[in-house]
Order: sequence, then structure tokens, then C-alpha cells
Amino acid sequence: MSINLTQELVYTTDEKKSFEKILTAVVEMMFKEEPSQYAQMHMTQHSDYFHDGRKWIGPKEMSSSDPKGWSKPIYFHVCSAADYKPAIQEGDETFDSHAQLIQRVMEHLKNADVKKFFEKCGNGLHLDFDKFQGSIGIGYRLNHRSLGGWDNLDISLCHIYYGK
Repeated sequence: MSINLTQELVYTTDEKKSFEKILTAVVEMMFKEEPSQYAQMHMTQHSDYFHDGRKWIGPKEMSSSDPKGWSKPIYFHVCSAADYKPAIQEGDETFDSHAQLIQRVMEHLKNADVKKFFEKCGNGLHLDFDKFQGSIGIGYRLNHRSLGGWDNLDISLCHIYYGK
């Protein structure tokens, strides 16, 4: 029996046109255009459930509420697309068509604050990749996140690594 369940999906690229093609395919596969009692396509800039990739690096004795115990984030939330109607919050935008949702997501991606991304997430250099191994650019990331059985797509900025 198939229920159109997407278990996991992550896509990262440095090209917005490629990103838009994958976003279009995924949105059309996951979200229905017709609203129902519980479903309505929407986009949010709230990052309540977004995982930014931070990891615990502090000692066991340190409180998890101490920000010094956490690594820098590696993903910078731009927006999320979803279709669970009860999750819609003030300020969220609703859509009647896939095309409208995709256009709005791409506008947010185009206008994302790259300077703030680098301030928050750093320059991308770490033990696995240093400046002698190549260069680092800006990337676009699509991540599927299931929330109580409903599909969510997190759109974020990330680092892209170009080897020499």
C-alpha cells in the first residue's frame, strides 16, 4: 500500500535555476493545490522547527542552554513551504497554486541576506576543508522535514565547496 510518503530528501546546489526545477518537482509531488479541511499550501519565515545544523561541542558538565557549548549553524533559514492548515501562523502566506508558491519561495531566496548568512554561519572553513583545498561559495538547500506526518520543505542558504 502506497501513501505517497517521502521519508527523506535533501538537495543542495549553487545554481538557482536548478534549485527551482527541483523545487517545482517536489512541490508538485508533495502538495495538493486544492485546499481541504486540514491542507492549505503556505509559506512561512518562522523557523520554529528548522534545524540549522548546530552540534553540541561543549563538555558534558556544561548546560545545554549555554550558547558557547554549540557550534556555529551551517544552514541559514530563508523560508519553509508546507501544507498543514492548522500550522499556519500570523504573517504566513497561503497559495492556491504551485506556481504562486514556487515564485514566492524563489523571491525569498533571491532576496536572502547573504551577509547575515556569513555572519551567522561563518566562512565555511573547518577541519575537513581549508582555504588551500579550494574555494567556498553560497549554496541553496532544500530539505524535506516531516512534522506529524505532514510534509514541510525548508529552504536555506549553505556553503558550497569547490575543490581545486
